[in-house]
Amino acid sequence: MNKIKKKDLENMIFLHNQKKFVELQKLSKILLKLYPANSVTLIFLGLSFYGLKNYLKSIKIFNQAIDINPHNIDAYINLGNAYSHIRDYQNAKNCLIKALTISPKNYKIFYNLGIIYEKTKQLTEAISYYRKAILYNTNYAIAYNNLGNIFQSQGQIKEAKKNFKKAINIDPSYAEAYRHLGRIEKYKTYNSQIKIMENIFFDTKTPDRKKIHIGFALGEAFSNIKKYHKSFYYFKSANDSRRREFSYSINEDLNLSKEIRRCFKNNKLKNITINHKYKTTPIFVVGMLRSGTTLVEQILSSHSKIFGAGEITNFIELTEKYFPQDQDKKFKNLLNMNLTEKFSALGIKYINFIKKLSNNSLFVTDKLPLNFMWIGFIILSIPNAKIINCVRNPIDNCFSIYKNYFVQDGNKYSYNLNELAQFYKIYKDMMKFWHSLFPNYIYDISYESLVKNQKLETKNLLSKCNLNFEESCLKFYENNREIDTASSYQVRQPIYKNSIDYWKNYKKDLLPLIKELNL
Repeated sequence: MNKIKKKDLENMIFLHNQKKFVELQKLSKILLKLYPANSVTLIFLGLSFYGLKNYLKSIKIFNQAIDINPHNIDAYINLGNAYSHIRDYQNAKNCLIKALTISPKNYKIFYNLGIIYEKTKQLTEAISYYRKAILYNTNYAIAYNNLGNIFQSQGQIKEAKKNFKKAINIDPSYAEAYRHLGRIEKYKTYNSQIKIMENIFFDTKTPDRKKIHIGFALGEAFSNIKKYHKSFYYFKSANDSRRREFSYSINEDLNLSKEIRRCFKNNKLKNITINHKYKTTPIFVVGMLRSGTTLVEQILSSHSKIFGAGEITNFIELTEKYFPQDQDKKFKNLLNMNLTEKFSALGIKYINFIKKLSNNSLFVTDKLPLNFMWIGFIILSIPNAKIINCVRNPIDNCFSIYKNYFVQDGNKYSYNLNELAQFYKIYKDMMKFWHSLFPNYIYDISYESLVKNQKLETKNLLSKCNLNFEESCLKFYENNREIDTASSYQVRQPIYKNSIDYWKNYKKDLLPLIKELNL
């Protein structure tokens, strides 16, 4: 193997760190001609495909690097990460376990195993691996941060705070840890912690990526101490920077909604009948993000007969598999398919998935808000499904979205007030359409009514699901199931009314949103 020059290696590292993956790919290919059969160069070529989300190609290249140098730990780690991204978790684990046989005290390997176990909801194992990573690198801030996220999802708020603060003590510029801590740390006055965050935010050397996380943390901190105009300044700055990170047009979602409505207006879809009688009843909790979906699912999953599955993307993924679309969001020959066969297969696949996930529970909640777009597909493929639509004051709802950073790539509309309002109108139009097409099938639950009349609304909710009332549903905050959404802290507390009309504190700053919503 030809040894790569230091300058060439530094150039590849620089391009990777700057996320310039196209340029990295070009450089790696050039260098492979100069250094054929060089595993390091192959790893960077694999990383370029990985960064461009071509995971299958990256897997092929990382394997080539391992063939050249079977002792290259980085090749195994990156191969494991690529398998993880395509949800081949067993192969991902195998790669990392193989790496441990080569380097049994390598903290990066333990850390990456922790990530895989966290993704697969095996949190006890994830915690164990993160702690092993820390054992071999006591200053591994990211492992402490990930532990904090797990403990927060489990409702162990003190442990979560301790780990976030440990991460920050190790790395005082660790922006994500500040944002995570800001979700559960309630500031009473302006203090040294807020001052530190402001110093980081205004430091010209701070990268925009870090300013985004710090901005959301500062927005929340100044909201806590009732400095609302200043709070909005930081929220807007963070959102503007986040929005600049990607290309997006609201037309992407608008075209999808129009295409779905166009297809469902056709009598061929309206007349489909599926005769499967499933023992498992899925309860789809849909709506806008931050509309109360986590609260509703927490209430439902506190019932003895209901398993709370959280936000699972399986139904949308199966729908896209059985009913593929082109790049313009047009369905490919949907109306020419054997639709009964397709919808039947979709329903069977989904039911089998949630049965396995829930250990054959009779009732299973699926709390992916975006499923509102696919309600027609749900009803036709799983006729016994229950659909709960969470409704909230539109300004409170939209502003609550705007205040949050979302790790998922699918919420691109949420970082601009005009796009956010337009997406809300898409949601309202879709729900109006589904209600007219399937009358009496969808149950709307108002967040405000639930907060003000908890017991009555909870009884009505359970009745809609054909379940008897249980007192445990009123004490949903005692339910210790894992929750990994932005509302994980709030639903660990009894119902409170502070969020109703909270937008009024920001009324002047939210005028563009209000105008676009036509309110």
